[in-house]
Amino acid sequence: WQLGFGTGRARRNALEHDLLLVTGDFNFRLGSPAGAGGGEAEPLLLHDSLATTACEDLARWMEDRGDEGAVLQRAGRGPWALLREAPVAFPPTYKFQPGEDVRSPTAAPAWCDRAFWWVRPDCFAAAPR
Repeated sequence: WQLGFGTGRARRNALEHDLLLVTGDFNFRLGSPAGAGGGEAEPLLLHDSLATTACEDLARWMEDRGDEGAVLQRAGRGPWALLREAPVAFPPTYKFQPGEDVRSPTAAPAWCDRAFWWVRPDCFAAAPR
């Protein structure tokens, strides 16, 4: 595989750079574990406790439930194996019923807007906050 851009002789490998950022609305949703009722959200996602949940706990919770982004990285194949992601520290989004202020009870929660990166190891020792 090659993570690249351009065509023909102008084609370049994205890893020729020192820093690669991949951002966007990936529409990653939680998978539906066996026995789950159509991807229904668990209580953690339905009330204010999410705001006080530690990033590490939320990341582990997402991985345990088949977050597509985590699954791709964990597979260890293709470009996703090289990319890193900061801990997700924001609540999920939900699909809402058209014309109503009520979320769809069967839609799986999603962490859509994500940022992944790759840094050439010998180029950056640290990045100040």
